[in-house]
Amino acid sequence: MNITPLFPSFLATEDTSKIIDVNSIQQYCNVTGDGNTDAYSKELLPLTNWITEQANNLRDLQGINSEIPFTLDDCWINCIGPNDEHNSPPNFPHSHSTSWISFVYYVNYATDAGSLVLMSPHQNTELSMPRKIVSDDNIFNAVRWSVIPTNGLVVAFPGWLTHYVEPNHSDETRISIAYNFSLQ
Repeated sequence: MNITPLFPSFLATEDTSKIIDVNSIQQYCNVTGDGNTDAYSKELLPLTNWITEQANNLRDLQGINSEIPFTLDDCWINCIGPNDEHNSPPNFPHSHSTSWISFVYYVNYATDAGSLVLMSPHQNTELSMPRKIVSDDNIFNAVRWSVIPTNGLVVAFPGWLTHYVEPNHSDETRISIAYNFSLQ
């Protein structure tokens, strides 16, 4: 039987630790702190340019007309300490529904700092295929997919995909930079 993944989504990841200087970005984040930031600052420009290039590649992969422009809508830094109020309650499931694609760059992520959890848009999967009967999660049965971040990892996924970040149980501040792009 021919199997065709139907209505697929995607998760793209790449370790950029040999491409992007994570230490200089961490220094920038330590000075700048939590919140919206200038993606085109001299400290973030190499990362922003690289991420924009990857967005262009993903546009091609998705079969979107290359003449359709996309724009960077938001860029912000997340700094979450181990006892930060952001951890209680944990980050709730949410989406960036007007964004075509979201990227996350992990600047400082210790063991037990919390995974990124992506949730299936196919809500009925768990009803028809209860988790207790699934032996191996795969693209055909997963209702959640966890990404365990490491320093320098970049993750991209559709902005409309519901996701959340688990609480930080490490002894270090968790730092990431998020980008949202939209098609014009």
